[in-house]
Amino acid sequence: MKFVRQIIDSPNAPPSLRSYSDLRSAQSYAAEGKSDLAKAEYARIATNTAYPLVHRGEASECESELERNARGLPSRAPAASRTKLTRVQFAARVFVSPEGSDSNDGAATSPVATLSRARDRVRAMKAAGTIGAIRRRDPAGRVPGPASATCQNSGCVTLPGT
Repeated sequence: MKFVRQIIDSPNAPPSLRSYSDLRSAQSYAAEGKSDLAKAEYARIATNTAYPLVHRGEASECESELERNARGLPSRAPAASRTKLTRVQFAARVFVSPEGSDSNDGAATSPVATLSRARDRVRAMKAAGTIGAIRRRDPAGRVPGPASATCQNSGCVTLPGT
């Protein structure tokens, strides 16, 4: 801790090194159970415009975590740390069912019977100009057999069909 304090107090140390040292100092206070000192240190770091934005942001987050802990809450709000997924809008769907027929077109009312026929329908849709993700639907999950999903038969690399 003595070395960290030397860096913090050194006017010649670059701001990024001083801010990093300040963060480690605040973490030490927090680890020792000195929440008030840690919060004060984090608040000072967060408002020092000479420090890098990433360190100021980390200090703000750590200060908030200490405040949440003081109220008996988890450090981070579970909902705030969840990844928000956007709903995929499929360009087309091909339905598959063991009761279907491979002579069908793959619509919800006339599903195909095999995954390989579904793959062929997807390829045909893409060849006809369908752009975007195409979903193969087997609502009951009962259709056996492999079907490879490639960019050629699933939409594209960034939005593959399922």
